[in-house]
Amino acid sequence: MARIVYSGLVNSIRGSVGGTTFQKNAYGYTIKNKANVIKPNTARQSLQKRAMQLAIQGWMDLSPTDRAIWNSWAGSYPQYSQHNPTSQLTGYAVYVRRNVLQAFIGSPLLDSPGSIPPILPALTIVLSQPSGFLSFTTGGTTGSSDLTYWLYLSGQVRPSREFVGSLPKFIASFFVNPTVHDIFSEYVLIFGAEPNPGDYVLCNLVIAGTDSAIVYKKQALVLIVTGS
Repeated sequence: MARIVYSGLVNSIRGSVGGTTFQKNAYGYTIKNKANVIKPNTARQSLQKRAMQLAIQGWMDLSPTDRAIWNSWAGSYPQYSQHNPTSQLTGYAVYVRRNVLQAFIGSPLLDSPGSIPPILPALTIVLSQPSGFLSFTTGGTTGSSDLTYWLYLSGQVRPSREFVGSLPKFIASFFVNPTVHDIFSEYVLIFGAEPNPGDYVLCNLVIAGTDSAIVYKKQALVLIVTGS
């Protein structure tokens, strides 16, 4: 591998010519026989992409009348973009966002947005690790099977960690009731071991109407694992 120093006339070359690749890396510009191998998509990334494709295709397969119903529902029950709270979602965006969640867990797509969205209950989230059992609890005033949530958790993080971000991985999807769920197998399958009491774990919780197009604002939490 050779390192290249460019002049004022030519300041960069990128790409391949024959079997030679010009590439930029952390050390500058280099020339070599093969390009760096790009890490392929993980199984979960591929599943997410597939879910998006199914949701988009589902919208295309709707009749004009059904698409008009989604647009009308989106206007009656406004939802907003995650990254721009002032941008109201169209019927198409509402359909895709809600049905990506459906497709991700292998459930049938919602053809109808439903009627009045269910009320989001007050939830108290607890992650506990009794001996041989890892439970995720939604205490407080819980709802009914009108609501479903998608649970994402991380492995152990430092106590100083405050920003949740996209680190948590999908664990499972549940109806809000019952309020206690055993997630030991799902968690260990992803992270190799359960967290210990006192560990800090990041959590993203997405709640949606089971038969409704409503998707509530994602809850990003830092949880301390309890021992009971």
